[in-house]
Amino acid sequence: MTAPTPPRLTLERIDTRVLSVPLRRPIVGKVGEYSHWPFILVDVVTKEGIVGHGYLEPYHASATRSITALIDDMATQQRGKPIAPFDRFGEAIAEVRRAVGDDIVLMSDFNQGQSLTSALRLLHALDDQGLEWFEEPIVFDDYAGCARLANELKTPVSIGENIFGPRDFLHAVQAGAADCYMPDLMRIGGVTGWLRAAAIAGAANLPLSSHLYPEFSAHLLRVSESADWLEWRDWGNPFLAEPFPVRQGAIHLPDRPGAGIAWDEAAVEKFSV
Repeated sequence: MTAPTPPRLTLERIDTRVLSVPLRRPIVGKVGEYSHWPFILVDVVTKEGIVGHGYLEPYHASATRSITALIDDMATQQRGKPIAPFDRFGEAIAEVRRAVGDDIVLMSDFNQGQSLTSALRLLHALDDQGLEWFEEPIVFDDYAGCARLANELKTPVSIGENIFGPRDFLHAVQAGAADCYMPDLMRIGGVTGWLRAAAIAGAANLPLSSHLYPEFSAHLLRVSESADWLEWRDWGNPFLAEPFPVRQGAIHLPDRPGAGIAWDEAAVEKFSV
């Protein structure tokens, strides 16, 4: 029996927002700094009422030109054209690359949304697309399934934000569940749990990135042997007396005790529920 052809969707508009400035590798030798590029959220709305969300994370220096202008160009080019259905991710990636250029690092996050069977089929099809990683393609604690994907695919597999504690982190590493990890500071067990997990990742020579909590995570990545990417969000800035400064593509860690966080008590009071 022949499967029905997925419907083609007609694009109505693409909206873009520069959310924040996260994610680039640390500058070696400059203690207290992490560099990053603008982080773009793309909202896609179709005439059928279907809304999709995508992220663009620039990496190369040439991407410092107006990313918003590039995305606006993409919106102009794509307006009225059909969006590739879900079984044509490769075409969608190619469209993004044509719009923003090859010097943009593209990452994919499946949020545990695939079964192992569907992930094997889909990720093999996407394996030569030059993506930075496949994040959480299947349920995160299926370490055997994740290991199979990591072994079969050229594109790195990334997990970690849902791992609770350094012992489970060790189990994932022992199982070969991923090529790179991005623990969540809260779930991994705070500063102590992070340092223990970082030691495991460092000993195994596995790249370690962060998930949220950037003000703390930036400090901890500075002392993590295999530090890779800092996930930066400025969501806490409205509540901080002195938000961490971002200058010339780098977040500068303050020379203050602890994480250097000082609350804006008036703002906290204003937004209290």
